[in-house]
Amino acid sequence: MISTDKFTKYDYLFKNVVPDPHFKIKIFGENDSYLKPQDYDNVTNFENKIWEELYTNLDQLVDQYASREYLLGVRALPIPKDRFPEFDSISPLIENSTEWQLIPVAGFLTEKLFFDLNA
Repeated sequence: MISTDKFTKYDYLFKNVVPDPHFKIKIFGENDSYLKPQDYDNVTNFENKIWEELYTNLDQLVDQYASREYLLGVRALPIPKDRFPEFDSISPLIENSTEWQLIPVAGFLTEKLFFDLNA
């Protein structure tokens, strides 16, 4: 049995729940349908609020610990603080500079798949 004191207020957002050692969160692998187009028009106010909270908390740490290069790069992108970023507007900017692109996925990925996509 999993102790409920390890859950967060956002756990109910995970819809792909299967039994695994990671608190019943579905971990997608290369044989799963892990690609998921970003349906930006259906991002909820609650999801935007989660993003705003995440961004605010992370922004304080980034200013303190991130490299100058990271700060210059991330601040050059139109990443909103108060709502989830729209991948279609940000990905081309990243791709033009780095040949990388944003790929929306359905959830958590195995380490192998995550690093394969980043290679």
